[in-house]
Amino acid sequence: MNGIPEYTFASPFWDIFFYVSIGLAVVIIILLIIFRPQKNVYLHSFHDDILFKEYKESGVKNQIYSTFGEINNYIKRYALRRSTFDTSVVCNYVEQYNVIKYFVISFSRFKRPIGIVEVTERKNASSSKIISVPRRTKYVNLIVKSVNGIEINRTVVKPLPLSKIRLFALMVSLLAFNIFYILSRITLMLVGYSYMRVYSKTYWNFFAFLAMILFAVLIYIFTVFRLRKKNSKNRNGGLEYEFY
Repeated sequence: MNGIPEYTFASPFWDIFFYVSIGLAVVIIILLIIFRPQKNVYLHSFHDDILFKEYKESGVKNQIYSTFGEINNYIKRYALRRSTFDTSVVCNYVEQYNVIKYFVISFSRFKRPIGIVEVTERKNASSSKIISVPRRTKYVNLIVKSVNGIEINRTVVKPLPLSKIRLFALMVSLLAFNIFYILSRITLMLVGYSYMRVYSKTYWNFFAFLAMILFAVLIYIFTVFRLRKKNSKNRNGGLEYEFY
């Protein structure tokens, strides 16, 4: 077809681009695994609470901890309950409050934060409701947010800076583009070289490439929007925290 550039899927240029795409995709995946730019930063260091009692009942392992410090003014003890299917926490209050809000921070066996639950209770009984936490939780810390409308700790997580959000979105969109291109190239190779030469000399070649670029841009926009929305919830004490 006249007027079509010679930079086709069958040309050396696209052969080089194919291998560059594979290398770039591998590098981006490694960087995402190592640096995890979407990961939230926890503002409090882990502290060991005092293990008061430990027992097993009806297949549920219960560990009763005594708190200390600031939280001890409001919650004196809590039970970390682990069964075959789930893990949960029950807190024992010092007294009844009109409204009490606090964070339950879950830690792995290596004492790394793996999740946060924000709890709100009104006209509480002596103990809290059952609070579900990630199944692999081995330890928890409690941080009080507010009591009877008086704020004590606004949040426990540092919101993601806009620069990190944009960097993560760029990496994800580039990864998506490279994967789409690699898959399209492999598909053409499987179909056969003769068909690939015919396809590469039509405008569908370039339309497909432009569609990949457009899709990568849409992924970038969607990722930035999603993380900025998540950031807004974090600034207001929301629940969408990601540590792993």
